Amino acid sequence: MKQRTSVHSDAGILAHKSKLLPSVLIGLLILITGIALSISNKRKKDTEFAYKETRKALAFLTLNFNRGVEKMAYLEEFECAKKKIYNY
Repeated sequence: MKQRTSVHSDAGILAHKSKLLPSVLIGLLILITGIALSISNKRKKDTEFAYKETRKALAFLTLNFNRGVEKMAYLEEFECAKKKIYNY
């Protein structure tokens, strides 16, 4: 009789496990999806931050480049004036 009791209790445990398995799988799927979305969101934020920082750096570079171009125009005028002075 002990064998039948253990067989029935094992069958009950297996039945309980088979009912629990879909719930566990769904829970794991939800957990994995949440983690994946979190990682994706972090990457998106990092990408946006990098984009904004790149725009700032390029704006700074453009500003300094424009200043350099203005100085070059001043030097060009200076060179023209110097040539006029030395030619006379």
